[in-house]
Formats: sequence, C-alpha cells, structure tokens
Amino acid sequence: MVRYLKCMKQNKQQSTDCRHLSKEYLACRMDKGLMERTEWDALGFQEQEKGAAAAGTQPTAQAKHPQPPSA
Repeated sequence: MVRYLKCMKQNKQQSTDCRHLSKEYLACRMDKGLMERTEWDALGFQEQEKGAAAAGTQPTAQAKHPQPPSA
C-alpha cells in the first residue's frame, strides 16, 4: 500500500502508471482470503495485464480511463 501511495505521488496522482501495484495488492488480498477471488476483468484489468503483477513489471495496456490533455 505504501508503494502505491508513493507511486501516486511520483506520478501526480495519475493511477495509470501505478496499476501494477493495485493489481499486486488485490492479488495478495485474494491469496490471503481477505477478499473473494474475482476475475481480473471484473476488477477493471485488461487481458494483457494478467501477468504483470506476478512478473513485477508495469502493464503496457492502456487504462480504461484516459488522462486529460496536459495544459
């Protein structure tokens, strides 16, 4: 959780670059029985992102919520 918050701060509160950490966190909760096991698609992760958390790499798929243009 701390890694996610640091990532958000480093990325100006844009969650796209921190999605891999969100997925790791949810996977940990499911593995430890703290939440019901759910398909990644139902949690908003695309097919290409499925291996990202286990590999420790950032997904290359586009986020479902595009970022607004920079000013």
